[in-house]
Amino acid sequence: MTTTTGKSIQSTVVEGSVLSKDGTPIGFFRVGSGPTLVFVHGSISDHRDWKKVARILSPHYTCILMDRRGRGSSRNITSEYSIRNEYEDIAAILESVPGGPFLWSGLLAGSRGAFDRAAAGAV
Repeated sequence: MTTTTGKSIQSTVVEGSVLSKDGTPIGFFRVGSGPTLVFVHGSISDHRDWKKVARILSPHYTCILMDRRGRGSSRNITSEYSIRNEYEDIAAILESVPGGPFLWSGLLAGSRGAFDRAAAGAV
């Protein structure tokens, strides 16, 4: 049970994974309900960078905290690293979430992948 701004809330965290285009499983954690926010962490971390933010926002938003390939719950890499694979990983996460539009945020290299993907018109 978490208390935020005087209201008592209880959120269920769902752990899942999707397959990226090259077959690599990409892990994520989902919590909350409402419009969807997708969070992409930086190079030397994992989804936990966003846990406090998700805890605050989850009463109003569905928060998707992905683990980038090679980190956290996305450790089983099936191909060599490339920025294209990062784009495909983000696309796989977005394609797994019903509805839209999506809002997203990224830290460091996570933001680069997220925003480059958006600029390419892939989302």
